[in-house]
Amino acid sequence: MSFWKVLGGAAAGVACIVALPVAGPIGAVTAAGAAIAGTLGATAGGIAEAMDDSEEEAEKRGEERAAAEYDKKYEKLLVAFEDAKSRIKDTEGYFNLIIAMEAVGLACANCDGEISENERLEIDTFIAGSVAGNLPENIKKKIQSIADNPPNITTAFHYASKVGLNSTELFEDIIEIVMEADGYRASEEEKFKSQWNQLVEMAS
Repeated sequence: MSFWKVLGGAAAGVACIVALPVAGPIGAVTAAGAAIAGTLGATAGGIAEAMDDSEEEAEKRGEERAAAEYDKKYEKLLVAFEDAKSRIKDTEGYFNLIIAMEAVGLACANCDGEISENERLEIDTFIAGSVAGNLPENIKKKIQSIADNPPNITTAFHYASKVGLNSTELFEDIIEIVMEADGYRASEEEKFKSQWNQLVEMAS
């Protein structure tokens, strides 16, 4: 699983909201939540299927432990997303949430000046799905622009601030997941996390 797949589910949920003639807060929450839940469920199924094919019991146990840890991280991210989403009252707020999530994820991924090839492929897949949906053109262009020019931590924090500082847990979860995406926490990533925490404290 990856943060970008989860974010893709969130963007798909927003696209569903925009496509509806009328979407109140309850309908919007349901649509976006269902999209992300579907993404998580499909990934969990893929993990389980992969483990069924394992030949070595020791390897299987290791995979199960790793899968369980990833499940916990993404379940925590989903809970934080739902919490942030529950405070959103209009469609513009949903757009700001998706844009902020993308900006924070990209800023962290690019904090060492380079985004890995695998992560770039995942990001490109997310972008392709987002801009192909029923989102307004200005939002599509914004998403593409952020992907083409990953923001620095200050700009990413600005986007996050538009969502509200009461959603800091969501962005902290995003940073943690992106940091551990390659199984290695680089010093630049640790510095990014520390600087992010400082920005949150200064703004509180």
